[in-house]
Formats: sequence, C-alpha cells, structure tokens
Amino acid sequence: MTTETASSDTGADAGRRLQCLEVWGGNRFVSTAVTLPGLDAWVYSMPADGEASVGGGDVHYASSCATGALSRLLIADVSGHGADASETARRLRKIMQRHVNYHTQTRFVRALNAEFAGMARAGRFATAVAFSYDAPINRLLVCNAGHPPPLHWHASRRDWSLLEEPDAAALERTRDNVPLGIEDEVAYEQFEAPIEVGDLVLCYTDALIEARRRDGSMLDAAGVLEVIRKLDVSHPMKLIPSLLTALADEGCSIDDDLTLLLFRPNGTRPKVPLRDYLLVPLRFLRSLVRSV
Repeated sequence: MTTETASSDTGADAGRRLQCLEVWGGNRFVSTAVTLPGLDAWVYSMPADGEASVGGGDVHYASSCATGALSRLLIADVSGHGADASETARRLRKIMQRHVNYHTQTRFVRALNAEFAGMARAGRFATAVAFSYDAPINRLLVCNAGHPPPLHWHASRRDWSLLEEPDAAALERTRDNVPLGIEDEVAYEQFEAPIEVGDLVLCYTDALIEARRRDGSMLDAAGVLEVIRKLDVSHPMKLIPSLLTALADEGCSIDDDLTLLLFRPNGTRPKVPLRDYLLVPLRFLRSLVRSV
C-alpha cells in the first residue's frame, strides 16, 4: 500500500514507521523518531523566530522504496522563510516522490538543482545533503551539494569524525558539489561511505556551526565535534536533546532555523517477498502519477 503524509508536522510524537513508497517530512517544527528499512532515525527541526506555524527554510525528508529495501534521507537549507519556503518544500517533495525508486541518487540531486535553477531569478538556492541506504547490503551513499559535512560516530573506535569522501578524487569533485541553483550543469557525484551497525551519522543545517559562543565567536565544525565528543552515545534517541542542552550550557546562541537528523544502521536486513517485487512497477507508476 502506498501512503503519503503531509509535509507539515507540527509537534513531537512517539515516532513513525515509513511504509513502501512513503515520503515523509517538511519544513515545520518536528521532534520525532522515524523507522526505515534497516535504519533508526531521529529528526529535530525548529524554525527561527516564531516561524513554527508557517515553516522555516530548513527542509527534511525521508522515503522508502517500493520493495522496502532502499531508504533515502534528505536535509536541505533553503534560502528564505515562510510561504515561499513552504512552497519550495512542497516542490522538493514531488521530486523525491518521482525518484523514490532510483538506487543512484545523483539523478535525484541533479533534478533538485534543475528545480532551483528555475527559481534562481528570485534569489532561491539551497545547500543539501542526501543519503541512500541499501539495507540488504548495508551500503550508504552520500551526495553533498554545498552542505556542511555530516558527523560520523565510529562505534568500533568510539570516536567522531567528519563524514567526507575518503579518496583524493574528492578534491576535484568538490568543485562540482556547489549549492543547488547556482549553476545549471553540475555533476553532483555521490560516494560510498563505509558504515557499520551501531555507527551514527548526524547531519545538520548551518545554524549549528554558526552558533555564537558567549564571547561572540562562531562554534564552527571543530567546536561541534568538541561538544559532541563529551556526550553519551549509548542511547541515540537522547543524543539530539543532549546536544541542544550542552550548547545551551555553554552559552551558545542560535538565531536561524535549525535542523538535526541523526540515523544509525540497526542490523535488520528486510526480506522482500516475491509479491512485493512483482508489484514494484504498479506501485512506482501510482507514485509517479501522484507526483505530477
């Protein structure tokens, strides 16, 4: 069964489990857990300065493919707030629906770029990072469009690091991974990030690294790493609240939309029934019709 949810969550809840071809998310306040095939995730999004009722410029989405094996996560920081940002969030949702079944996400991110290129005259652009997780083979693909690098907790060595492309070719490709809507023709290459069961990945919008300390200095990525390395990761569902509390205790002020998305592989390997495989074309066609 194909399901949809409105992109306008207005409060915290006990969590939700995504069904096949479901696209969930939006740009309004939310604090919740999300269960996807092979992944546990937690999302916190807070629009700045009273924008909770109409939505801010941060956008988050999660989706599951027709066979229930591939999960996709997106976090984007869109220029602007209010009604314009909400309309942008709606349009991004449609693009995510159209690409929910593609294993490679570069086509999806390029489609996002084409959408923003059409809005460039109005000064609309965005940074974004997209993840595709293939649960049966524990493979994580990452595509970054000018977004701050996520943080990666390595359970085996019990330490945090920046999640960036490990090979030297990344130096060349960073020239292409610019924010969405800046250039019409951009490759937006993806890379595979080695990940193990029990690892954590935390992605965020730039309000986190632009938080100001009491002395007025910017927290930046190094400061975030310093703070998060002091936190207990044994209960991931508590990590985002603990991070927000730690920032407040250190006197950090945040004056922009803030979104945090945390996820971990949970070790489950969903077995896809033959019937679901046979129904994939029909489900995908139905989803495509909904997205037009």
